[in-house]
Amino acid sequence: MDTQHVIGEVAKRHGVLLTEHDPVFALVTLNELLVGELLGRVQATVDGAQDRTAVACAQQVEAAKKTSAHLVTSAAGYMAEQLRGVMKTESEALCEKIGGVIAAERARADEAVRDALRAVGRSRVAAAVAVASSALAVGLAIGLWVSH
Repeated sequence: MDTQHVIGEVAKRHGVLLTEHDPVFALVTLNELLVGELLGRVQATVDGAQDRTAVACAQQVEAAKKTSAHLVTSAAGYMAEQLRGVMKTESEALCEKIGGVIAAERARADEAVRDALRAVGRSRVAAAVAVASSALAVGLAIGLWVSH
């Protein structure tokens, strides 16, 4: 903090002459320490939220992979069973149909992964907004305090 600048601004705006050893600067220092601690807590909270979100997204991605693998395995089993009982032309039509089912299920799994990634992005934006809001609130509090 530029003490001389603050002294000059207070004198200019309010007609009050402060010195470098004025008790008000002790309060400003105390406020800086408290605000620093508060911002540290806010950052820790934001970091924790981001970590939890990342873990949740990783879990969603893993769940989507398991679902995809299960669907592919199930579809392949179904296809093998059906192919045993049908003629060649029917088996070709069935393969095409199952391929469509697999493609549709794969698309659903891919969408689930995209949703999880979007959730990570939204949580990062929310965390940034929380930090900015906290900083703004602290700034406003300091501004109000200094103006009185």
